[in-house]
Amino acid sequence: MGGWTGASELVCLTVEDDGTASGPVLAGQVSFVLARPHPWAALHEDGGRWFVRQGGPERLWDALSRQLMRWLKEAGPRPSA
Repeated sequence: MGGWTGASELVCLTVEDDGTASGPVLAGQVSFVLARPHPWAALHEDGGRWFVRQGGPERLWDALSRQLMRWLKEAGPRPSA
């Protein structure tokens, strides 16, 4: 694992079906620092339906959807002549 300020350490993570992960920090010199939070979004399909999980300080998928709808309404693709 590496931080954006150069912090580093090794971890052994097990990822579960729901996307969560847990595991130990491996022995060594720990050099962690708090990193700023980042927005994220993950899209997945289940049984013909699409779902979005998102987190962070901004609702990334919601912002993207708003901008896409605005673009389609105001300046979206036009038929070619």
